Amino acid sequence: MKNKFLDLENKNPHHAYLVIAGKIEQKESVSYFIEKLKIKLPDIFMLASSDSIKIQDIRILQHFIGLKPHSSSFKLAVIDNSELLTQDAANALLKTLEEPPENSIIILLAETHDEMLKTIVSRCRIVKIPRKISFSLEAEKERLYGSILEMNIKERFELAGNIIKKDETEEFLDDWLKYLRTILQKDPKWLYLVKYIYQMKKNLKYNINHKLLLENIFLEVR
Repeated sequence: MKNKFLDLENKNPHHAYLVIAGKIEQKESVSYFIEKLKIKLPDIFMLASSDSIKIQDIRILQHFIGLKPHSSSFKLAVIDNSELLTQDAANALLKTLEEPPENSIIILLAETHDEMLKTIVSRCRIVKIPRKISFSLEAEKERLYGSILEMNIKERFELAGNIIKKDETEEFLDDWLKYLRTILQKDPKWLYLVKYIYQMKKNLKYNINHKLLLENIFLEVR
């Protein structure tokens, strides 16, 4: 990861980065960035959405990075799934990228930038990170994630317990989301569940009970 952010070696970061990578590599790159620049939680803003990132979201981001850092040298805003920016949101973000507030950094995360506004891409330092592993679902996993939709609540709660024992909550949710996205075209009724899982995943960064989180998600399957 070190060679991907060479400008951090002198602690002189660019004002905006576009990280093109798989989800695991994206997470690692943000963690590296935060650790390298010693950015504390009050100065970090995470923006994520499962369907679209709207102009209202960008307005909140702009307000955040416009404030002075609280306990770090920089304010950091991370936009997950940045390829989901609406046209209005992209245009609003472009203005910030052209005239960034002092001591502010924006990291855009995406698996591809093909659909992104070219003017936004051109104003970011692009960091491409190869995937470490194949993200195709193995047949065994695919059968598991499909069967969850047919399980009764007792079986789902037992599954939650097994996931907690293996400490695989985030990995499980990521893979389950991949499966659900593959069946959405044929069965769009599961869109509500995809959105709910994305929303609940945000709580993983807090010290929340993972078993309770999984059980709440499983209760939503209907």
